[in-house]
Amino acid sequence: MRKWKRRKKEPETIGGMLRRKRRRNYVLLASANIVIIGLLVWQLWSFKERMDQLDNQLTYLMDTNSTIQGDVSGMQSNIQAKLDEEASLLSNYSIETTAVDFNAGTYDVEIHVTPKEYTDETQVVVYFGTTEYHLQKGSKDFEGSATLSFLNSYDGNVTFLFINGEKKSTEVLKNYVGYPHAFEDVLYGNLGEFPEYKDGKLKVGGETQFTLQGNDTFQFESCDIVVKAGTDDIYRGNLLNGEVLLKPADDTTDDHADQDNNNGDNSPENNAADSAEQVIESATENAGAEESGPISNTDGTYTITDVLQVAQDTKVQIRLEAKTTDGFTFDYVIFEGKTAQADPQKPDTAVDGWQESEDYLPYTYTVTDPNGAVRTFGT
Repeated sequence: MRKWKRRKKEPETIGGMLRRKRRRNYVLLASANIVIIGLLVWQLWSFKERMDQLDNQLTYLMDTNSTIQGDVSGMQSNIQAKLDEEASLLSNYSIETTAVDFNAGTYDVEIHVTPKEYTDETQVVVYFGTTEYHLQKGSKDFEGSATLSFLNSYDGNVTFLFINGEKKSTEVLKNYVGYPHAFEDVLYGNLGEFPEYKDGKLKVGGETQFTLQGNDTFQFESCDIVVKAGTDDIYRGNLLNGEVLLKPADDTTDDHADQDNNNGDNSPENNAADSAEQVIESATENAGAEESGPISNTDGTYTITDVLQVAQDTKVQIRLEAKTTDGFTFDYVIFEGKTAQADPQKPDTAVDGWQESEDYLPYTYTVTDPNGAVRTFGT
C-alpha cells in the first residue's frame, strides 16, 4: 500500500501576503463603513426626534407666551379701567333721548349727572361739541336738557365741566355714541329671486331674507313685507309669524289651482277652497316664532306663494316695513319696477316683463317719526 506523504507548505510569497492583507483591509473597511453609516442613521434619527421635541416645546412656549400676553393685556385693561373709574369725576350719568323732530332735523335729550364730590356751590356744565348747556341741581343729581342736530352724533365729544369756586375740572365721555347711530341698519333684506311679470300676473319667487335690529334703542311691534301696485297695497305678510295679512279677494290661484282648472274643475266652490287653502299654506310655510310681545332683534325668510294680479303699465314696489312701540316706522324698499305695456297695434298680445326695474336700494331706507315726518338714512 502506498503511503501518502504530507506535502510541505511552501513559504508564502510577498504578493500573497499583500493580497491577503488587502482582503482583510477591505473587510475591515466595509465593516467600518457599515458601522459609520449605522451611527449616522442613528444620529439623524436622534436629531429628528430632538428637532420634533424642540418644535413641540417651541409651540408650547409660543402658546404659553400668547396666553401670558392675553392675561397681561386683560390685566392691563382691568387695571386701566379701574384707574379710569377711580380717576373719574362721575359717580353716574345718563343721556336719554326724549323727542325727535325729523322736520327740524333735531332731537331732544335729557341729561342727568352725579359728581363724586360736590357742594351746594358746585356748578355743572355739559358741552356737546362746543355748545354748552348749564345743568341745574336737583334733589339727587344735576339735570338739564339739550336740543341736538342729527347732522352731528357727538361721538366721544361730550364733556362735563365742574366748577367749585375757582377750581375747574373736566371729564370727556370718550366712549359716548350719539343717538343718530341708532337708526343705522335697523331694517334690511333682499329678494330670493327677481320678480316675474307676465300677462297681468306677478310672481315674487324665492325666499325673501330680512334682518331687524333695534340697536339697543327700538322695540318692534310689527314687521311686514308689502307689495304695492300703483297707489294701493295689494299684499301684506307678517314676517314675524308668517301670517298673510292682506291680499286681493280675486287673487289668482297658484299652479296647483291652475292644474285643477285645466282638469275642468272650475266651480266657484272649488276656487274659493283653493284660495282659502292657499292662505293657510302661506301662513304655514312662513311660520316662525309666535309673537309674545315687542321684539328688539330678529331675522329670517319669507316666501310669497300667491300670484298677484297687476295691470299693465303699473308701478310695483316691494318693501319691508317695521313699526316700533314708540311710533317710528321703518321702510326698506327691496324692489321697484314698472310693468310692461302691450303694443297698441296688438292689444291682445301677451305682455312679458318690465319696462324698468331695480331690485335693491342698498343701505338706504326711510324712517317716519311719530309726528309723520320722513327722513332718509343710509348712503
